[in-house]
Amino acid sequence: MKNWITNKSLKLELEAFKRNHPDSKILMTGPTKVIRLPAGAAIVLERGENWAKSVRGILIMTPDELVCQTIARFADSHSAASGMDFADFNIPIHTIHDAKLLSLTQGGVRGFVLTVPTIDGPTYQFGLNQDEGWSTRLPFPAEFIQTTIGWSQYSIKARIKLAVYVLIFIAVLILLIVVR
Repeated sequence: MKNWITNKSLKLELEAFKRNHPDSKILMTGPTKVIRLPAGAAIVLERGENWAKSVRGILIMTPDELVCQTIARFADSHSAASGMDFADFNIPIHTIHDAKLLSLTQGGVRGFVLTVPTIDGPTYQFGLNQDEGWSTRLPFPAEFIQTTIGWSQYSIKARIKLAVYVLIFIAVLILLIVVR
């Protein structure tokens, strides 16, 4: 059900973009998770707790700009969690420098992280589904990096916490069944 809602939201966002920008050529589009780092912040390509606080949306790539349309139902909660105010935004291609496209595998799942530093501005990182179009259609130069990554400490702690809650829930269910 969640995927259906997300896919429907993405379709609606893309249709709205096409309606509002009928002359824009779309090179690539797809769902994304995005984080924004202040200018000069250390860039961690592979992992970080910021990803848990990332904003969901759709990334639309045109010859002139990257357009990120955030999904409204996610933006507010992620803005509060991350302390970053998020709304739809555009990154003009001419402001991008030293971009990196990380092709990664984690837990058998493949995907991309597109890191886009901007001139005199923040750095954006987009988590993207594995679609080879991201590596062949970029309208700006990017260093391609292929890697396999492990879990971050934050991710491991979150999974352990979830496992403990599940075990407690199962134990309570067993106790309720035995007591009856």
